[in-house]
Amino acid sequence: MLDRLDRPTLRPLLGACLALVLAGCPSVESIEPDPAQAGDPVVVTGTSFGESQGASQVLYDGAPLAVTSWSDTQIGATLPDPKADGTYAVQVQVAGQLSNPLTHSIVTQSWEVAVPDGAVAYHAGTTCPAGWQPLTEAQGRFLVGRTDGTQMGVTVGAPLAQGEDRTHSHGFSTSVDVGATGVAGLSGCCTDVGAAGSRAVSGATAAAQAGPPRIAQIACERVAPVPPPSIDDHAFPNGSVVLFHKEGCPDGFQLVSEANGRFLLPTPIGGTVGEVVGTPLASGEDRGHSHTFSSSIEVPQQSLAAASGSNNRAPKGNKPFSGVTASSAAGVPYLQLLACRAIDRPDPPADEPITGDPLPSKTFSFFDLAACPAGWTRSGLHAGRFVAGLLPPSGGGVPYETRGGAPLGPGEDRQHTHTFSGSVSVPNDEVVLLSGCCNDKFGANGSFGFSGTSSPAGLGMPYLSLLGCEKD
Repeated sequence: MLDRLDRPTLRPLLGACLALVLAGCPSVESIEPDPAQAGDPVVVTGTSFGESQGASQVLYDGAPLAVTSWSDTQIGATLPDPKADGTYAVQVQVAGQLSNPLTHSIVTQSWEVAVPDGAVAYHAGTTCPAGWQPLTEAQGRFLVGRTDGTQMGVTVGAPLAQGEDRTHSHGFSTSVDVGATGVAGLSGCCTDVGAAGSRAVSGATAAAQAGPPRIAQIACERVAPVPPPSIDDHAFPNGSVVLFHKEGCPDGFQLVSEANGRFLLPTPIGGTVGEVVGTPLASGEDRGHSHTFSSSIEVPQQSLAAASGSNNRAPKGNKPFSGVTASSAAGVPYLQLLACRAIDRPDPPADEPITGDPLPSKTFSFFDLAACPAGWTRSGLHAGRFVAGLLPPSGGGVPYETRGGAPLGPGEDRQHTHTFSGSVSVPNDEVVLLSGCCNDKFGANGSFGFSGTSSPAGLGMPYLSLLGCEKD
């Protein structure tokens, strides 16, 4: 049977079929926003669209849409205008292969919203949605709120590398007093007796991983079209706390004084929304901290025959010492952005669907509310973990990767300690000996080791606890 087929005709068909098998059939997962008005921009999300459009198309009610952007997983397009209200099938056609159909609605009367220019939010995946761009300064950094627009955009510290658990250490210095016996030797020469007096103690602690507990997610900045569209309101629900890469809060927002100089922490499970922990950072501050420490050296006995007198020799025994380490920053990198709270946003009319430029599905945002608003769900994965900006794929960024230990508990200021060790040198003091035995007050000379663990201390990450929610 195969011999009777037209081989020249069969070969290109087999080639096209093989190409589709290797590339994978196109699949449409969502069209947003839905519903929308005729002429509005939409984003089609899915898989196996191909890296460039070529001859591929997005079909809306069977007719091709005007395409504004194209990637393997996301297509930007514009709805037809005019187009009557209704629900229509949407498919992507790649190399003659049609995707699964999804339905999408066009409405005339709706509540138009838009995300303000400069708004910063966290999103799923490794790329920003259409209309958003990666905030490169946030990659490998945490975000800190400010209320002075002139302090917006300041960065502190080097970004975290992929998989890095940053460490730090502290220098320390103090002294140990080995004391004196008040015993003088009279004849003979010479034995290994330690000299009396104060001896220097110095060194550096071992490096410690001090967290903080974190989750990685891509930070994106909204880039609004110019001129901006005519809208009924912004897209954030009342109670949203939004960080802006701008010098002033947009209409419908006010500054959040509690966030000034603080990291934003998704409220821990069982925690209190609005709780503040720690003293706010000054603008650009790389906060340091220190630890107390204590240890001792043990000076062994050196016996000899001697008469009492005025010469001072080191006595045997345990010699304690203590002190405070030098201050050192934990190396927590951050970016300062303007902190604004959404207020006075009217509820859309019940009979008007929301259209325009709503927040994309899976957007993560902070809320100064007891519960997530309608259409949002609390993220247990974020609770008690600071959000760090995801590194780009070239830097190995893994979305939703968690590091830095267990999430913080309610009101917790995570503590850490450092181990330390070293030695103290007690020099030789020549003693003129008597015959006989034994005076057991003397201590030997030599180098005597010590070790210990510092007191605990926090990282110096003041924070504001806010409910962390993802858009459905």
